[in-house]
Amino acid sequence: MQITAVTPPLHNQLVEDYWAQDSPIHAFFTYKYNAEAYKERLAYLETKHYERAQLVAIMREAMSVYALSPKVEHHLQQLKEGAYAIVGGQQAGVLTGPLYSVHKAITVIQLAKQQSEALGVPVVPVFWIAGEDHDIEEINHTYTRTATGIHKRKYKDRFIEKTMATTTEVTEEKLTQLIHAIIADFGEQFYTKEIEQHLRQAAAESTTFTSFFTYLWHHLFNEQGLLWIDAANPKLRQLEAPYFERIIEAAPTIAKQVTAQEARLDKAGYGTPLFANADAANLFYVKKGARYLLTQTEEGFTTGEEHFTKAQLLAIARENPEALSNNVVTRPVMQEMVLPVLAFVGGPGELAYWAALRPAFETLGLQMPIFAPRLHLTLVTPGVQKQLKLLDLTVGDIFTKTYEQ
Repeated sequence: MQITAVTPPLHNQLVEDYWAQDSPIHAFFTYKYNAEAYKERLAYLETKHYERAQLVAIMREAMSVYALSPKVEHHLQQLKEGAYAIVGGQQAGVLTGPLYSVHKAITVIQLAKQQSEALGVPVVPVFWIAGEDHDIEEINHTYTRTATGIHKRKYKDRFIEKTMATTTEVTEEKLTQLIHAIIADFGEQFYTKEIEQHLRQAAAESTTFTSFFTYLWHHLFNEQGLLWIDAANPKLRQLEAPYFERIIEAAPTIAKQVTAQEARLDKAGYGTPLFANADAANLFYVKKGARYLLTQTEEGFTTGEEHFTKAQLLAIARENPEALSNNVVTRPVMQEMVLPVLAFVGGPGELAYWAALRPAFETLGLQMPIFAPRLHLTLVTPGVQKQLKLLDLTVGDIFTKTYEQ
């Protein structure tokens, strides 16, 4: 395999401005993206306390469903003893979801190595699996290309509305049907039998969308030492209990400040990625594995059907934190309270909504971590490579030059 570095036009004004060190967009972030920022962030993290032993125990127990590589064991021990983390995350998509999920993990692993060497401190890679996400229609399919076009291959079943990926059950039979359809689309290749056998084994050992994802994820990145944690892990929820209390106490301020920040972002020409609402609680209430969005009312909070006073919701946070779940605004701040995040790795879409989140962090007395753009990779198949050679073109030419038919 040959890897070629190319600098194509970005075609995304926000991303382009973020890379520019003198852009006004940096007012929306705590740190610019440069080497000095990592030193500043490290100095900040050195002043913070984390429940490392409890966190690592939770991670180790979850990951130990599979065999742990020596590198994973080493990273767990380092995290327990004071290491910092490069963090990325994604929904638990079937067959690992979009390919950029893999690109995120690669970025997290490589950036952790790079910053450990640059800063002279242990830095470990951590992947935050959004098992609490309930948009099953977004994670239950993938796409294949055949001679007749692009096909959507979907895990076919009826699901209870609003159930989380971690509580949504899958069957070996239906997963195997999906795997068979995808393999048939690609046809017999050199590694087909080996890949199909591996996928069938994953299907046999999986009971939910999240467990199917973690099986494949762990086997892809175990030897590289990637740590992972499921956001819907009930034991993680116990650790998060006091942090949910802080979020509930600050909910009105967070909602107002994020809404105002998004308005400023829109005025600067970057749009409204969150569609923030000043009445949002930015939390979900979880009942029987399903998530219901909470909003603020004069009396407290409501899902539309169930109502809670502030005192009642705080009691739930203390006594039954599994009944609460974060949304797009509070997930990053929860990560910040749980993990010593040196940098967060994300794509253009995440960069857009993170630009509105600085007030959420600051309301809770936190600093926004460095936002590190993920790698952008394009895979060139042998057939395409052959055509490029015939036309005397390079991959770089395709990205950087204009051609007429």
